[in-house]
Amino acid sequence: MKKDKPSGALGVACGYELNYSMMEISSFCPVQGVPLLKDGCYCTKVDDELVSERIFLGVKNRDKDKSKNKGNNESKNKNKERRKDKDENNKSKEKESKSEKSKEKKEFKDQKNKKEETT
Repeated sequence: MKKDKPSGALGVACGYELNYSMMEISSFCPVQGVPLLKDGCYCTKVDDELVSERIFLGVKNRDKDKSKNKGNNESKNKNKERRKDKDENNKSKEKESKSEKSKEKKEFKDQKNKKEETT
């Protein structure tokens, strides 16, 4: 289980074995279980339709998760682009602000120098 890293598991067994194995496997991946119709290890039966239903339920959920993740990834990429654009705009504004401040300082110094020259 650790090596293969399955995306899910479906167990078919008697109630006791199913409970035990599902608890063990659930730490590695999501798990569903279908109990046998008759307990014991001899002449057992299972509800084939229920097994099929659980299998297809897992496939549907997997496909739903994939499409959900695809949408989430697209949203994340758009948000990254927006943040990047915003950061670039902020940097350019900071540069403009610094250049304006340096111009103001220079003008102030020039005015101060002129006043000193006249006095």
